[in-house]
Amino acid sequence: MQVEKTLLKLSNSDKLTKSELENAKKTLQTIKRQLAQGDFDSANELIRSLATLLDQFQ
Repeated sequence: MQVEKTLLKLSNSDKLTKSELENAKKTLQTIKRQLAQGDFDSANELIRSLATLLDQFQ
């Protein structure tokens, strides 16, 4: 998944704090779980918020 690659890249830089990186990883896991459970609306909201966060740091 592209998001995982982006998080890996950001983890090797000083652009995200450790806390922000951990929160992003937890959010990604939540998104995966919601998609697996068919909760597409909630997953979509989290995807948007995660994308906004990542856009700030790229």
